[in-house]
Amino acid sequence: MEFKDFCEEVRDRVRDICGPDFNVSLRDTLKNNSVVLKGLVIMSRDSNVAPSIYLEDFYTDHCDGRDIDDIVNDILKAYSNNRTCGDLDVNLFNNFEKVKDMITYKLVNYESNLKMLANLPHRRFLDLAVIYVVVLGETPKGQATVTIHTEHMENWGTSEEELWKLSNKNTPRLAKPEIMALSDLIGSMMGGEESGMVPQDAGMYVLTNSSRINGASCILYDDVVSGLAGGLGKDLYIIPSSIHEVILMPSDAFPDVDRMIDIIREVNSTQVRKEEILSYRLYRYSRSTDRICVA
Repeated sequence: MEFKDFCEEVRDRVRDICGPDFNVSLRDTLKNNSVVLKGLVIMSRDSNVAPSIYLEDFYTDHCDGRDIDDIVNDILKAYSNNRTCGDLDVNLFNNFEKVKDMITYKLVNYESNLKMLANLPHRRFLDLAVIYVVVLGETPKGQATVTIHTEHMENWGTSEEELWKLSNKNTPRLAKPEIMALSDLIGSMMGGEESGMVPQDAGMYVLTNSSRINGASCILYDDVVSGLAGGLGKDLYIIPSSIHEVILMPSDAFPDVDRMIDIIREVNSTQVRKEEILSYRLYRYSRSTDRICVA
């Protein structure tokens, strides 16, 4: 079965199960790094918001032999776990005073998002771009956010500079930074056991935020990267693991920069979902200049 046929079959089956009180449709969504995903939208007639449930992974499961009825059941469970009750107050976005304390930023790759950035207020940071979102609240799967478009900014009568100032204050407050040894993180993922994958004294640290969503943005927080560098007494390499986290390590721990860049490219190509890739570059934080640059 082709992907298009699969999507239409799933839509029709979900539509039959949900009945006339729900509008079930397919929608293409432009995601990070110009990835377009096919979303199934299940919207209650008495609501104006609904989650998009992306079908690409489900299609892979079906190609591997999974029954389509099982897939439809999982989709309905996903909808139940992520649905938003009631309506989103669209008037919220007409009042800058109501949203200004919920404006945060995140980092994306600049070159890979040129089409998306054409409609978004943003600023450059090395080979990356800072974009802005409004945090609406928490869901079982993380935060519910809306990306700020140029139209929002113009309606509010504000500027990108003001969005930057507000998000620079709000983001560390709403998404607190977390730094942990890479070995400890892997150990916690394996139930507290030592994995042996990363030596305890490897000197590699993971920087993310409290939600572990878009945590790479923490490199922009005041005194976070510089604080670790000062504590270690060393400059740091910053490895862009994904949009959700970066890896920090002393710059003298791995002197072969070219090899490190090769590793980043290999990991991005084989281990990271395309829409979650941050960069193919290696960064370096210098204590003498208190700046991050491309290594």
